[in-house]
Amino acid sequence: MAATAPPHTLPAMTLARTPRFLRRGAWSLLTLLLILVPSLGLTPWVQTVHGTGRAIAFKPSQRPQFVASPIEGRVKKWHVVEGDRVRAGQLLVELVDNDPMILERLREQETLALQRLTLAEGRVADHESRLAFIKGEQEVLVAEAGFRIEQAEAQILVTLQELERARFDLKREELAFDRMSRLSASKVGEVVSKDQVEEAERKRDLARAQVPLVEARIKLAGKTLDGAKAQRAATEQRTSAAIQTEEAAVKSARGEQASVRQQYNTIRTQVERQANQRVYATVDGTVFRVLANAEAGGQLVRPGERLAVLVPEVKSTGEGEGLTPDPHPGIVAELFIDGNDLPLVRVGDRVLLQFEGWAAVQFAAYPEAAVGTFEGRVYLVDPTAEGQGSFRILVEPAPGEAWPDEAFLRQGVRAQGWVILGEVRLGYEVWRLLNGFPPAREVKTKEPRQPLGPVQRK
Repeated sequence: MAATAPPHTLPAMTLARTPRFLRRGAWSLLTLLLILVPSLGLTPWVQTVHGTGRAIAFKPSQRPQFVASPIEGRVKKWHVVEGDRVRAGQLLVELVDNDPMILERLREQETLALQRLTLAEGRVADHESRLAFIKGEQEVLVAEAGFRIEQAEAQILVTLQELERARFDLKREELAFDRMSRLSASKVGEVVSKDQVEEAERKRDLARAQVPLVEARIKLAGKTLDGAKAQRAATEQRTSAAIQTEEAAVKSARGEQASVRQQYNTIRTQVERQANQRVYATVDGTVFRVLANAEAGGQLVRPGERLAVLVPEVKSTGEGEGLTPDPHPGIVAELFIDGNDLPLVRVGDRVLLQFEGWAAVQFAAYPEAAVGTFEGRVYLVDPTAEGQGSFRILVEPAPGEAWPDEAFLRQGVRAQGWVILGEVRLGYEVWRLLNGFPPAREVKTKEPRQPLGPVQRK
C-alpha cells in the first residue's frame, strides 16, 4: 500500500521543501564565512600610494626642446624630416627674409650708426682733453698765485723786521741826541762840541724819517698780498666755472655716446640675427615634430616662433657628471600622486613601477609577489602642487636594479607606480578605505621643547 503524507501536511509544501544537501551546504558556507572574515581581518596587508605618470629624462637638458626662429621671415627649405636623427651643428632649416633688401638696409644703418658712434667718441675725447687742460691750467695759475702770495708774505715779514730795526735806531739816535744836548748845555759843555750835537741831531732826523718809509713799504706789501689773494680767488673761480662747464659737456657727450652705442648695438644685433638665416641643431637627438612647413612660398614666422620639436638623445650620467654627485640613468619615472597621500611619501621610499609595453602582474598588498615590475626609489618630491592639485614625484632606479635600456624605454611612455609604505592588518585597511582615511605611517616628531626657566630680574 503506498505511503501517504500526514494529514496535517499539504502535498505542495512537501514538493517545495529545500533538499537536505543544499541546507547542509548553506550552513557549511555560512560557517566558513564566519571563520574566514575574522581570519582575513588579521591577514597582513602592505599599504601603498598609487601614482600614474610617464617616463622622462633625468636631466632637463635632455627633455624635448623647441627649435625657434631667430628672425622674421619665411621657411625656405627643410633639410630634415620627422624621425631623422641629427647631430649638434647639423643644418635643420633655411629661412628667407620677407623683404630681400632688409639686410642691405640694416647694414647701411649699421655703417651710419658706427660713424655716429665714432664722432660721439671723438667729442667725448675732445671734451675730456679740454677738461684735463683746464684742470692743469688751474693748478699752474693757482700755484703761481700762491707763490706770489708767499712772496708778499715774506716781503711783509722782512719789512716788519726793518721797521723794528728802524724804530730801534730811532730810539737810539734820540737818546744819543738827548745826551749830547744835555752835555752841551751843562757846565762841562766844552767837552762836547757844537758839531757833535749837530751830527747827533742829523742822525736822529734820518732815523725818524726812515720809520715812515718802512711803514709805507709794509702797506705796499700788504696791498700786494691782498692783490695776490684776490687774483688767486679770481683764477680759482674762473677756472672752476670752466671746469664745471667742461664736465657738463663731458657728461652730455658721454650720454650721447651711450645712446648712439645702444642704437649701434641694436642695429648690429638685428644685422647678425637677420644674417643668421640658417637654423642648426644644438644637441644630438631626433626630430620629433616639424611645426612650420615650406610649402606655398613658405610659412611666415616671427622671431622666437617654434619651428620644430627636437628630442635629445638620453645618456646616462656617471658619478659627478649629473645634477648630483651620484650616478644616474638617463630615464626616470615622473609620477603624480594625490595630495591626501603626499605627507606619507618621503625621499628614498621604495617604489614598484610598471611601464606600458612591459607585461607585469602587480599585487599591491604583496609587493614581493609582483612579477614584471621594476623597482625604484623616490628621488624628489615637488614642494608645490600641479594645476590639478596633484603632486609630482621623481622615481629613480633602485641600487642594483636594471631598468629597460633608453633605446626601448623612451620619454613619454606611460607608467604607474606603487610607493611601498608600512604593513597593517587587512581589517584595518578595509576600515580605512571605507572611511576615506589616508594610509598610516609613523610621523617623526620633533624633540620636546625644554621648559623655560624662571626669569632673572636685576
